[in-house]
Amino acid sequence: MIPECLSIAEIAEQVILQNSSIVLFFYELVNLFHHYYLFSPKSVLVSLRIKRFLLDFFLLTALSRENILKSVFFYIYIIAAAAGGFSMNRYPFPKIDLHLHLDGSVLPETAWELAQAQGVPIPADTLEGYRDYIRTAANCGSVNEYLKLFDLPLQIMQDATNITRITRELVELLHRQGLAYAEIRFAPQLHTREGLTQHLAIEAVLEGRRQGLAACPGFDVGILACMMCVGPETANWEANAKTVEAAREYLGQGLVGVDLAGGEGIVPLKNFAPLFHRAAELGIPFTCHAGDSQGPDTVRDAMNFGARRIGHGHHIFNDPELCRRAIREGVTLEICPTSNIQCQTQPSYQEHPAKKLLDMGMSVTINTDNMVLAGVSLDDEYDHCLGEMGFTRQDLIRMNQNAVRAAFLPEERKEDLLSRLEACL
Repeated sequence: MIPECLSIAEIAEQVILQNSSIVLFFYELVNLFHHYYLFSPKSVLVSLRIKRFLLDFFLLTALSRENILKSVFFYIYIIAAAAGGFSMNRYPFPKIDLHLHLDGSVLPETAWELAQAQGVPIPADTLEGYRDYIRTAANCGSVNEYLKLFDLPLQIMQDATNITRITRELVELLHRQGLAYAEIRFAPQLHTREGLTQHLAIEAVLEGRRQGLAACPGFDVGILACMMCVGPETANWEANAKTVEAAREYLGQGLVGVDLAGGEGIVPLKNFAPLFHRAAELGIPFTCHAGDSQGPDTVRDAMNFGARRIGHGHHIFNDPELCRRAIREGVTLEICPTSNIQCQTQPSYQEHPAKKLLDMGMSVTINTDNMVLAGVSLDDEYDHCLGEMGFTRQDLIRMNQNAVRAAFLPEERKEDLLSRLEACL
């Protein structure tokens, strides 16, 4: 059996060693792939650049019998990826994303299609123009300005069918990107403008999750229901309380916990403590946004009302004593590097304290936050980690182990993921 953590080249080597007798079979097979995908007029998914690369790669490497299968294996892999079969996995170990917002991860083509169908104004004249708008607007330099990017996605997510579709598509995208587990969060109260209740919004997301997972064997997703900070805590206290009570009803059916998202610093975070106390009474796991646009005091507030996972939380670095307490109490930080840079809650990848926090013993994880609005995949975040933030490849695996331990998953599922990650160290 070939370990999942090997690179493509290493897998090819293993395949050659274990299956040398079928080299010629694969040689003929690749000729078939070559003819159909590179020379068929129907092949619209493979760019000319990829075509030229594949042809050059094949001619340069398939010069001897022992190299044939390696070149063929990689060749078929690239073609299948380009044709939409699966994605290239630069980090072939079990990957976990614990901090991912549904309304920040609506596929641009889906947002464009649904907005056009519903007559929702779009800040662009073409789909490509909308993509450009997202790329430009994401680098706004402010969390509260960044939150305005959610206006369009939320307008098209007031219908159960749309919510289900958007959830399903995100689940399928994460699976194609090679993730083993993800937790997708959304705020049910933000989807009640046109008649849906919070319960119906949750059911629509859970249905999208069910449909997506049915097509994605070996993958799993948990759903988090977010409360929202939209002003003084009294502004939407009833809606937030409903979120907690509704979460209890769907716990164990795909919904795995609750969160508090929205603007930071509008009122003290500790004002929301009774909502988290109620979640604890009901046995609902929770995380909480804190320490992102605000300082470590918000992390302290969250820890004081029982949070053992903190959304973002990187400004805890400014309080060494709080760092020591968080390490003692086993608090996990859901770090989202690109989002932090775009919102200027950290000045650069190089100056981000995530690596220092990990080295001091903090349970750090790496996540995407808003995959589409931020324009990143988890692999992209790992690239930044290795290239600009000082992490090693082993750090990435260990941070995924941290994510597994902090995930709202059954223990037996955690044990499986941890053993798979351990085999990659």
